[in-house]
Amino acid sequence: EHKFHTLFEESHDGIVLLNLNTKKIIEFNTKALEMYGYTEEEFKKLSPTDLDILRTEEQIRQMHLELIENRGSYRFVTQHKTKEGKFLISTYTCEYWRLKRKKF
Repeated sequence: EHKFHTLFEESHDGIVLLNLNTKKIIEFNTKALEMYGYTEEEFKKLSPTDLDILRTEEQIRQMHLELIENRGSYRFVTQHKTKEGKFLISTYTCEYWRLKRKKF
């Protein structure tokens, strides 16, 4: 677990884990906080619809359903907004994980 945590925290990419059941962000690394400009407490309260400015809640829900059904991964380019209102255009990778009967 220590090795995983070190890789997670030392990554140059922002990493965000999302609970697909609740649609809430449950874990993230320091780089994600730096990218988006939120505090830890603020970031914990966000959902993908708070960040993604190109997709509706229904479109994001469909993407998550496809991810669950295929139990795989997908890449996409989208535009997110930071706390300050700046735009982040980037390639995002979503992967399906199941840990302790929870879907991520």
